[in-house]
Amino acid sequence: MKNMPLLVGTIVITLLMIFGVTLMFSGDQNATAGSDTVLEESVLVNGSENVKGATESAQVTVVEFSDFQCPACKSAQPLVTQLMAEYGENVRFIYRHYPLVSIHPNAQAAAVFAEAAADQGKFWEVHDLLFEKQSEWSGSTNGAELLQTFLSYAQALELDTAKLEERMNEPSILEVIQRDVSDGNTAGISGTPTFYVNGVQTSAPQLLSAVETIVTGSSESTE
Repeated sequence: MKNMPLLVGTIVITLLMIFGVTLMFSGDQNATAGSDTVLEESVLVNGSENVKGATESAQVTVVEFSDFQCPACKSAQPLVTQLMAEYGENVRFIYRHYPLVSIHPNAQAAAVFAEAAADQGKFWEVHDLLFEKQSEWSGSTNGAELLQTFLSYAQALELDTAKLEERMNEPSILEVIQRDVSDGNTAGISGTPTFYVNGVQTSAPQLLSAVETIVTGSSESTE
């Protein structure tokens, strides 16, 4: 056939495109989300202090393993905002660090910055700002330059930058992040963001409906 070389070439190019798209998303997004396995709270929470929403007696505990440099994690933030706006009185939301350092070289430094800010009560403010300005800092290839960018954010948030920088250099900060990563590995997650609703791994598109089902189900049972 005269067109056989062209046909073969088209097939090869198509397969390469499919492979490339699959590879692009495999690092940031967890393809195994939706497992019915219920994980123990000791693994998912493990003393994490980055909590907002309801108290420990909340109907629903949502845990997110996330990476500040991950584009998919940034895209999921409006969903988290909506979740807390609609169900914040019933939801305890916990953020866990899972920096994918092999593909996001600045993710761990961002996590260190956020954890150091937590000591001054500004974890969530830094959390929001890092995602908001992700395109501004994520491409930095100079450590000193990256630090200055983070310190400028800290100044904007009225943090004590001297205390912040000192805290960022303490080994205990890395221990917190490594604890989160270790728990994520124990949970078997393969990418970010990964959400758990009452111990059940839940895909981002199903997050709102999963929480709604629990909240409305609990409400109906008390009537």
